[in-house]
Amino acid sequence: MEAPKTAPLAPTALQVRQRSRRACRPCQQRRRKCDGAEPCATCVGYGYECHYVPHEKKRPAKRRKSLRSSGNCTSDDEAPYVAGTEEHRRDLYQGSPATSQDVLDPIKGRFVGGHSYIVFPMSLGKELDSSNPPRLHSFAWNAGTRQETIHDSDSQICRLISLDEVQRLSTKFFAVVNPVLGFLDGAQLEEKYIKHWNGSPQGAAFESVIAGVCALASLFSGSACSTAETILVKFARKALDSVTSLSRDHVAAWILRSIYLRCTTRPQASWLAISTTMHIAEAIGLHREYNSMVITTSSSATLPLSKHEVGIRRRTFWIAWCLNNIFSCEYGRTPTHIKEINCREPETTKDDYTNQVIALVKLHATSEVNHPDPRSEKHKLLNALNELTLHHDEPELLTLLKVDTSFSVYRRLRLLEKELAKDQISKILSLGKASLAAARSLVAQEIVWWNVLGTPFQYLCILLAIDSLESLAIVPEAMQALEEITERLQTHMAQEALQTAHCLVQASYRKKQRQTELLAIPLGVVTPESSTALPPDADLMQSGEIQTDTALAQWFNDGNIDWDSILLDGARGAVPFEIGGGSFNA
Repeated sequence: MEAPKTAPLAPTALQVRQRSRRACRPCQQRRRKCDGAEPCATCVGYGYECHYVPHEKKRPAKRRKSLRSSGNCTSDDEAPYVAGTEEHRRDLYQGSPATSQDVLDPIKGRFVGGHSYIVFPMSLGKELDSSNPPRLHSFAWNAGTRQETIHDSDSQICRLISLDEVQRLSTKFFAVVNPVLGFLDGAQLEEKYIKHWNGSPQGAAFESVIAGVCALASLFSGSACSTAETILVKFARKALDSVTSLSRDHVAAWILRSIYLRCTTRPQASWLAISTTMHIAEAIGLHREYNSMVITTSSSATLPLSKHEVGIRRRTFWIAWCLNNIFSCEYGRTPTHIKEINCREPETTKDDYTNQVIALVKLHATSEVNHPDPRSEKHKLLNALNELTLHHDEPELLTLLKVDTSFSVYRRLRLLEKELAKDQISKILSLGKASLAAARSLVAQEIVWWNVLGTPFQYLCILLAIDSLESLAIVPEAMQALEEITERLQTHMAQEALQTAHCLVQASYRKKQRQTELLAIPLGVVTPESSTALPPDADLMQSGEIQTDTALAQWFNDGNIDWDSILLDGARGAVPFEIGGGSFNA
């Protein structure tokens, strides 16, 4: 670990404090004594950036109250403290001042709670009015018996891919990904990678971001996985091992890695990756508004963030939060829970659907599979289903995400209640049909998001589970779409899904055929001896009673499909059956 650094001693630290009729802004915020000097002794001793805010003339009480109620109050007590100019404080920061003792160190990208082991020595030193209080540091965190590993942060990516190729793949990325999952700024990224390739290193975390951008763009380019793409993915993971300090680039890189893993490998890997992403987001305080935390330093590195940078912070956090909830819901796992989130949602911009994704995930993010109040939970789920609407001009990915949400609601409602209302069923069927066109379109463009195969497959399962004339009438169309997608993808995963879909349709057909024969026996259309629905030793006609539940369980064996197990696989993590030597692996 680093050797402790000592702050400079305040030149007036040993002098008797003088009371002053005015106090600087940092002392006001921290409720400390101020001598009124410029800079004051307290700011010099603690390293604060000392500045004073001119007092406005007092208005009549009635006038002040009306200003507060209109949201335009500009009193000193309500203006948030930010190191920098008053103009920056007015223009770039909104909301209330820090209301807790949680601390952010922007230099090291480190957020810690006010009650933490690390903050305690620093806060104690300040409480004791020490002229040289301990800095924010992990004093005695461990015994220090081993040297800390320092990861190599050389600009190795420049030897793996050319600048021209980065520019080409970056263009592809921002055309495909950013309209729906907009957490990177194209102009800012371009400025940084040009500097990086021209000899001005931007850091290991930035290299992970670029590697992730290029790997995803390669995935969405339609070509087979190249050696270069594989190398970039491995390189990005290696670069992320550098955790001596964290930044927003680390969160962005982990988001990119999570998306890539969700599109290419097993559920476990992507869920672990997005869970890690959320922990890193918390570690650097992305879940909190910048002005709601105590900032530890006043160096040039912590100058006020621009309005644009504040927006990017918010976008990065909320996209990580959305993906964490989506992946967790699909896999039946618990999303990462972070306390005291007060990060605001980003502003809506033209041709950007990020806020729609956030609103979509919020519809069902709070619902629980085993809710203590089933009625309340059902009400929330039905409200979420009613809120889902599709628009003809929205991106196909957004359409698939909306349909996935409706399927998630349906699976959860099945746990709470077997029968759904007709209008609810019709809504799910209508949304599902839209997913077939969206998936076909994306596959035709060779943009293989994770749900281009999974959403049509789940739709087919839901059609069979609903088991109504309306739903079964759509089965041929759904099967045809799945066959077309499989033909284009030519992957083992697609062929396995198609084979499974055929098996499920066949099982449903056999079940209905047997049920029909049972109804035909009392009509004399078939005899018990000729019926394939009856076991050889059954003599149900003589008994005078058909034990439907028991008999069907014995007759059906391989054909009696447990639809709840299949459809709720994501919620329960169960593996229902094996087909053709292959299995659905969780």
